[in-house]
Amino acid sequence: MQEPSTTAQEFANRVVYSVLKPAVHLADTLKVPMKDFTGLLQRAYYQVKKSRGMTLPEIAEELQLSTRTADRLAKALRENFFAPEQERGLPRQVEFLLWSGPRSEARLLQLLPDTDAEALRDALAQLQGEGRVAFEDGRTPVWRATRRANRLHDDSLAARVDALNHLMDAVQSTVWRRFFSQDRRAGARTVSLRVRRDELDALERLYEEVVWARLVELDARARDAPEDAILEVSVAMIWSPNEDDPQHGA
Repeated sequence: MQEPSTTAQEFANRVVYSVLKPAVHLADTLKVPMKDFTGLLQRAYYQVKKSRGMTLPEIAEELQLSTRTADRLAKALRENFFAPEQERGLPRQVEFLLWSGPRSEARLLQLLPDTDAEALRDALAQLQGEGRVAFEDGRTPVWRATRRANRLHDDSLAARVDALNHLMDAVQSTVWRRFFSQDRRAGARTVSLRVRRDELDALERLYEEVVWARLVELDARARDAPEDAILEVSVAMIWSPNEDDPQHGA
């Protein structure tokens, strides 16, 4: 049976709808009012545009917002609500950039156009304090990453939300590449299975003993390869029991 024709916009809307459904399910479970959910969506949309270096008037025009609404969203970005992005997101971005080689502060600022010098220095100081980067003085002072495979255990709210942001970034990138770029280098596999209750921790051991070990090996092999032979990749592995899930089967 031939599939009905779909316009590009209809297809885009269909995919965005599917991506939004998990967020709506969670909001419904947590009883988030529609007004608050709509406000969160506006904030997220504005933040994405801002992160791409767009000015407030440009964002207002592209999103068809009034100047007043755009200004309100700009002020919201400075609230404590965005602490995870400010406290953890920027350091993670900086460390990611340093993985490809040492860089000066000036070069990092060029690569992070929406970041001011003070915020960058704070991020570098945090990374240095955690032993993740080191400063090299010289003719051109630079910062370098001290380790590649990095798993810092931090149960703070900011760290946990940043980890969630990182996961969703990987999901978004995969959706874009598979549905719109036709880039088959990105992939996703979802498996439903049954396990004994006393063997659920075998999934975590699978990650720790097999997947993580292999990822560390691959990263080490890329360390001394030429720049044009290296590809930065995000990998996510998730699992969850389906029982007691208020949205399972929806």
